[in-house]
Amino acid sequence: MDGGKSITANTMSRLPVDSTDWTITNELYDTICSHFDIQPEIDLFASWITSKCPLFVSKMDDPKSFAVNSFKQKWDSWDCVYCFPPISESVLSKVSAQV
Repeated sequence: MDGGKSITANTMSRLPVDSTDWTITNELYDTICSHFDIQPEIDLFASWITSKCPLFVSKMDDPKSFAVNSFKQKWDSWDCVYCFPPISESVLSKVSAQV
């Protein structure tokens, strides 16, 4: 492994992992996108581990994220977004207020 990749891998391995960071399988995500003929531009609730899109918003600092805190973003800035929020009453009520 070259030095640059080694440094990146080392840095990423030291980032905190959030136990509330849930996701669906890539296969299910692809099936949903295919069924609805969509290609989301951004994943609004993700981490570097769970992101389904090249752009993603993380709930904590993440060097690969587009931004932090999806509720501070203008969701209508994108034509199609992917949203798989943490399953909690407070988060789900905020999500329903956005859509």
